[in-house]
Amino acid sequence: MTNPAFALPDSILTPEAYLLMENDNNTGTRHEFVNGLVYAMTGSSRDHNRISGRLYVRLSQHLQGTRCEPFQSD
Repeated sequence: MTNPAFALPDSILTPEAYLLMENDNNTGTRHEFVNGLVYAMTGSSRDHNRISGRLYVRLSQHLQGTRCEPFQSD
């Protein structure tokens, strides 16, 4: 009896197929590509990254010329 958690996928993706799939992904979940296999990534969504990026830019502009410096991390 085989363990389904260790079953091999039906197909291996090419890098091109992965990029097309990820570009068309509208679920908000990002994925990583490892040796033809695709794994959902933990962490923030694309919308979260857009919002936090805009906030970082505005805060950086606001603090320009001061001794303060904002940092952005995931």
